[in-house]
Amino acid sequence: MSLESNVALRKKKREEKEQRIHEIDDILNKPQRSYLPSTRTLTLILVVLVILSLVYGYFNMEVIVKEDCALMPGIDCNNVVITGATISLDVSNHMKEDLNIILELEGCEGEQSHTVKPNTKEIYTFECATDGGTVRKKIYMTHVSYTGLPHTTQGFIVGTRK
Repeated sequence: MSLESNVALRKKKREEKEQRIHEIDDILNKPQRSYLPSTRTLTLILVVLVILSLVYGYFNMEVIVKEDCALMPGIDCNNVVITGATISLDVSNHMKEDLNIILELEGCEGEQSHTVKPNTKEIYTFECATDGGTVRKKIYMTHVSYTGLPHTTQGFIVGTRK
């Protein structure tokens, strides 16, 4: 092998090496495509979700509101059922004495009275004019214990008409 061919061979190898370095450099410096949505797209999706949750949650309370009732400690209100114009609920006595419990619902006809023994329950049913699907009413409760003195408290009932 001659000196000239040896120099030409080295020059060719150097050029090939530089070419590979440029190719690798181009691959490394090439801007990569992001598979994530842009910030603008994420913001738009978030705004749409917030608006939908507000509209759907605000105007469709039946999704959020569960039947609930509260009277006072020792006297529980359970199984609230609202169908049409009828509201019924179970009242339990967890005190150690018989109680004469008188209930009156705001916007409903009349009042109901039952003697509820300790650790038992009585069902109270009311006929009420209800508008729309969600019902929110105050409960006025008077209970008379063995002392004969009336105790009056106010509670609430919340639910959706079925």
